[in-house]
Amino acid sequence: MKNKHFLNWIFSVKNEGTKKSFTILGLNFCYDMTKNFEHYKNLPVQNNKIVFCNAKGKRGYGCNPKYIAEEMLNRGGNSFELVWLVDKNSREIDFSEFPPQVRLVDYKSKKALKELATAKVWVDNQAKLYHVKKGLCKKKDQIYIQTWHGSLGIKKIGLDSAVDISNQYIDLTQKDVSFVDYLLSNSDVDDMVFEHRLPNRNILHIGHPRNDVFFKSNEQIAEIKNKIFKLYNVEPGAKIILFAPTFRSSLKNNDCYDIDYLNILNTFERKYNCKFVIFTRLHHEMTNLHIPKSRNIVDVTKYGDIQELMLVSDFMISDYSSCMFDFMLSRKPCFIFAKDLKEYEINPGFYYPLESTPFPIAVDNDTLNKNILNFDEKEYKDKVEEFLENKRCIENGHASEKVVDLLEKIINV
Repeated sequence: MKNKHFLNWIFSVKNEGTKKSFTILGLNFCYDMTKNFEHYKNLPVQNNKIVFCNAKGKRGYGCNPKYIAEEMLNRGGNSFELVWLVDKNSREIDFSEFPPQVRLVDYKSKKALKELATAKVWVDNQAKLYHVKKGLCKKKDQIYIQTWHGSLGIKKIGLDSAVDISNQYIDLTQKDVSFVDYLLSNSDVDDMVFEHRLPNRNILHIGHPRNDVFFKSNEQIAEIKNKIFKLYNVEPGAKIILFAPTFRSSLKNNDCYDIDYLNILNTFERKYNCKFVIFTRLHHEMTNLHIPKSRNIVDVTKYGDIQELMLVSDFMISDYSSCMFDFMLSRKPCFIFAKDLKEYEINPGFYYPLESTPFPIAVDNDTLNKNILNFDEKEYKDKVEEFLENKRCIENGHASEKVVDLLEKIINV
């Protein structure tokens, strides 16, 4: 203990809100991190520049920002300057997925602050807390489109959750919320959450651009499937099970992810009498989770676009992740494996009961196997249609077009 105190006396660093404290040879110094943005806040806004970001820079070319960028490129995006903030040191990102027309900038660099200061539009699917901590402020002639990364979401988010939240997080979140101009919604559920959590914002009830993928032509789907099967060396006739669990911020151990891969494969093969492969796609905050090594169990975590993985998958297993509500749009079967359901209902909590969804629920591997063996496809599809109608989901494959229509109006003003 004495050695630790001595080392801290020699040199230590501590983050305290928007300030960083240093101790050097017993002397204390403080640096206000908001001054990082001071250098750029008076720079002029470039009317054609759009800055995109996905999952705080921890994911690659995917989610809503990707499909908005793709629509802009399809319209001949040479008139736009497209910038993407990404963690350039990440080993979980395939940088070759980004189109050459998109310029990559390191998420935590000072240059990222400069790009945000000079962009006409910000497009993000998560709060910009890191940059707000660095002093980021939005100018009057800038537009912030918050696409979020879930839809029909069941788990409570942000300040609604029961997760322990620091005063710093609350302050940064409220400032980020104050910058938002537009929110994207695909249902009455989204509207309800946004109106409660982010009041007085323009809610665009047009669908989520990432879900346009489920309305692609058979030829386009076949092309994506061939690409993914070739990338992961999957036999053409194999069926895909996508296992995509969510992240637990209060997790103390990994028991809730303890799915019996081999038994699940065997159960699916018994039920459907064909060859199966499990694609495992982990949340970007939990990429160190062990995945068994097997030809029939493939780690696809580094693949940037989970929408394409869902598109080519025949079945899905998840827990509370909003991606299962996207997968629902394909009308293909999804199963819930949630060993910590009782705890999760309390912390962070749900906006509506998990039992009200169409997905068969299992809290252990034995029940999951039984749900697979007893699965009734017609009953499931009927429940899906009833659920989507009840939540007034309006996905129709044109969300990207509508967002870019808005962007063109904004930029051409």
